[in-house]
Amino acid sequence: MMTEQYTCAVWYVNEPGLLGYELCTDDTAAARRAVYMYDLGECDILGVQFADGRVLRRDEWPAYQAAANEARCRAAFQAPPRPVRRIRSPISWAAYRDEEIIEVDAGEPLWLGIAGTADP
Repeated sequence: MMTEQYTCAVWYVNEPGLLGYELCTDDTAAARRAVYMYDLGECDILGVQFADGRVLRRDEWPAYQAAANEARCRAAFQAPPRPVRRIRSPISWAAYRDEEIIEVDAGEPLWLGIAGTADP
């Protein structure tokens, strides 16, 4: 049986308010695991404890901040595109551009643009 060398522990409080920890092999793995647990809504991350005795609160933990930023960037690129619709400008500016039809967020007011020109 192979055993892993744990170097740190992520400390957290779960939904019923119980204190817990998870052992990890290194700072980066601990930070990524902590972000994953937090993003799933499983718990609130308190911080990390290292084998050498150091303790960092979540807001003081550089690896956690980096892992959180990485996760947010990855999520932004994986997010589905927002729905759009095409509208025609009510003000002619054809002298500057041949096309007067633009895409707008589908949530914009339906009165935006020339009546009857929105996508079906």
